[in-house]
Amino acid sequence: MTDQPVKITRISEVTAIGADRTPQTMLRVEFTVGTHGPFSEMFPKAGFSPEAARAKLEEFARGLQRMMSQ
Repeated sequence: MTDQPVKITRISEVTAIGADRTPQTMLRVEFTVGTHGPFSEMFPKAGFSPEAARAKLEEFARGLQRMMSQ
């Protein structure tokens, strides 16, 4: 867990072009880290794992904290 909480503010479904150049349904997760943001991260809808998504957002928040403390 980070010192500054990650707060998810919106989740929306969007269509993006995948690496294989075909349309792919994605979930766009918008969030803040403490008072910073908004930020967004995209995840494939197929096989979406809330736990894995949360872990990635927490990892982003830790990186942001490291950058801000330098």
